[in-house]
Amino acid sequence: MDFGSVYCAYFRDVFLYSCSLSGNESIAEEIAQETFVKALRAIDRFDGSKDIRAWLFTIAKNTYFTYCKRQKIYADEMLSEYTADIQADFTERLADEESAFRIHQFLHDMDEPYKEVFSRLLKTKISAILDKSPAAAFLIFI
Repeated sequence: MDFGSVYCAYFRDVFLYSCSLSGNESIAEEIAQETFVKALRAIDRFDGSKDIRAWLFTIAKNTYFTYCKRQKIYADEMLSEYTADIQADFTERLADEESAFRIHQFLHDMDEPYKEVFSRLLKTKISAILDKSPAAAFLIFI
């Protein structure tokens, strides 16, 4: 098995998977590189009975957990911080007028009953973001 072709074919996937675990591109780069170093050392033990991508992802996951232990980082803490950042970012994006227009188009194009369910759930939240009454938001997004 040519390890160079494995690296070229799967590095991006391992990097993106590592990003999803860590929420940090620098850490993900380090984890992905270390994953391939470990995979290179163990390539003769890979029997080919499983998908090589799954094997690499397992190595990446274990490498990330080892990294967290070394750095005394707990994955749950990082995840909650990352989730809080995503939620704040989402609110800022939703407040953006262009995003609101895209949401309007999406809701308008939805099939029933999804359109009705989402419009009722979002009516209050959208009205707060757009600084309009719930009734006005309902009329805008229906």
